[in-house]
Amino acid sequence: MNGLAARAATIVALAGLLAAQQPETATWRLLGRSGVATVRSGAGAAPVELHAGEARELPFVEAQVDFPWNDAGKPGSLGLTVAPGDEVVLAVEAAGPDATRERALDGEAMLETTRGDHRWALRTAALPDDEASDYRVVADVELGSGDDARAVGVVARRSDNGCYVFAVDPAAAVVRIERWFGADRMIVAQATTASAPTGSHRLTFQLQGFRLHCFVDEQPVLQVLDGGLQRGGVGLAAMREGDLGRSVRLGAPAAPRCSVAAVIGRGEATLVAATAALPGSMHVLDLAQARPGPPPVLGPEGVEPWLLQPPAAPHVMRADWRDSLGGNTIGEVPFYGSVTVALRWPALPALRHRVVSARLLLVTAEGDEVTGVLPVVPIRF
Repeated sequence: MNGLAARAATIVALAGLLAAQQPETATWRLLGRSGVATVRSGAGAAPVELHAGEARELPFVEAQVDFPWNDAGKPGSLGLTVAPGDEVVLAVEAAGPDATRERALDGEAMLETTRGDHRWALRTAALPDDEASDYRVVADVELGSGDDARAVGVVARRSDNGCYVFAVDPAAAVVRIERWFGADRMIVAQATTASAPTGSHRLTFQLQGFRLHCFVDEQPVLQVLDGGLQRGGVGLAAMREGDLGRSVRLGAPAAPRCSVAAVIGRGEATLVAATAALPGSMHVLDLAQARPGPPPVLGPEGVEPWLLQPPAAPHVMRADWRDSLGGNTIGEVPFYGSVTVALRWPALPALRHRVVSARLLLVTAEGDEVTGVLPVVPIRF
């Protein structure tokens, strides 16, 4: 009896030791020499900034990763599911810092609207005709709480005919795009927020043709097609009188850019990518033997220009229609551009602890041309 009790105590002790050794966080890294990513948890935790070249231990299980604008465009946001002990590697296309210019706001007005019988304060600036149609306007705003809570927004395409307003309303916990014609306000699109937004936030309103796209702190929140207003100036708006900023930042519309994340577990990995591929394009997983240093830069012929020979990183394998490497390793890119690939590494002793460079190739629907190559991420099994 004493022997059985001793064995049970030993088993309980070993189980407790194993549980204590289980990691509670995942390791996150952003590749590159510069850049930053913002990681947000679905559980409502404070966002975390991840800078290039650093590794951080984060407890997030469900996370969204957002990237700032750069001079090449706006890398797409990624939604990830991560388990404790995983390694998360993020990569975006290399580019310089975002190029926007400051625009002073010199026009002031009070506008009484018919919707809700509210008075709005506006501070605006006119734009030359060649700049008044497609642009991106950025503003840093302060959102109050309680009795100080009031809707604040970014004004775009302001003219005698009206304007668009991308507004954040902390009292109602909503973000919305409104189209104003004189005193009439129409809600074009609206979404609720997880909680009432307060404090300092960066609002970005991008207009390109009929496409209206809104961001809060680099995070996409609204996108809609509307052709009610074609041209006009920019500015700021706030419900009721109060302090308004005296300038905004103005830039060209940012094209969507590719981003990719590898969530690496034991013997398997998941690649999540945001692409800018045309509808109908195909994606193909490509693995190559990693080598020290950055991934090789290849010319149009698939060779390294300064060596004039095929790359020194040999191809390990490429996806096939039988999904030999995992799930969805080759397939059609959905219309929204997000791709998820499940990679399984063969459980062979000779392949353990190997590092491979994984990337996704974007191919035409006919399969006769590679139209894009996503950033490379190293995966160690």
